Amino acid sequence: MTRMMPARLGAALAALSLLTTAPAPAPAGEAMDRITETNTIRMGFRTDAPPFSSLVDGQPAGFAIELCMAIGQAMQNQSGNPDLKAELTPMGTGQRFDLIASGEVDMLCGATTATLSRRELVDFSIPTFTTGVAALTRKDAAEDVTNAILGSGRSAESLVNFRTVFAGRTIGVRRDTTAEAWLNDAVIANDPAIGVEPMELHISGVEAVLNGQVDAYVADLAILIGVLRDHERAGDLVLSPRTFTSEPYAIALPKGDAELRLAVDRALSEIYRSGLVLRMFEAHFGPVDEHIAFFYATNALPE
Repeated sequence: MTRMMPARLGAALAALSLLTTAPAPAPAGEAMDRITETNTIRMGFRTDAPPFSSLVDGQPAGFAIELCMAIGQAMQNQSGNPDLKAELTPMGTGQRFDLIASGEVDMLCGATTATLSRRELVDFSIPTFTTGVAALTRKDAAEDVTNAILGSGRSAESLVNFRTVFAGRTIGVRRDTTAEAWLNDAVIANDPAIGVEPMELHISGVEAVLNGQVDAYVADLAILIGVLRDHERAGDLVLSPRTFTSEPYAIALPKGDAELRLAVDRALSEIYRSGLVLRMFEAHFGPVDEHIAFFYATNALPE
């Protein structure tokens, strides 16, 4: 396990102490009680979702990792307890919600879409990011495949075209993700002629496209951009510029623990209002435009 905080965030995080106010009373839950008793916030994270969460030289790294550690710092400020610390634990995509529900971790840090079915198992914080399912294929793929990828969008017409083009072809997708659910529910539900190849890692899906094992790979657009950013053969691929779905990311939390959710939402709101989140965003995704600034400004809850 890795304890916070990274030194390069120290100066920016210190400013949060000036913005943090004591939390209002909320119903206590087991997770918050355990955090108070042990002085430890247990944070689980995926290792295969750059630029949100991954291992770099054996250390947790990414936008979601930095955001969660900033949450930990803000919660330390809220509690007035200098001994409160955060611990990061790697976990698999398929087990992450079970570990939250069983109480083995207190929050999930990574590329986690908040959905209604997942809310049957866990609670979610205010939104932390927004993206959507996109697709990539080889630059030298068949013309109809390339056109379907480059012309993908949220419209029903685009989805019908996507389904028609990939009939008789195979699409790769990361197992246990909302992209897999989208394929099963929206794409192949009415067309069993479309093959689906589940993958254990996003990078495996990209390699499968490059070696011809699958005709396309689908995942959240922000994750695909992160995986391709440092890939030596990124120039051999084309990536859809738009998305088929809306994927609001959030921090997953134990269900029913209102006190912990309040502390996390208060921390996130302070991080958004302080501008720290925009500096994190720029470090991992590039320049912040007015839409990104608006997203974080409007998702910060008022006191």
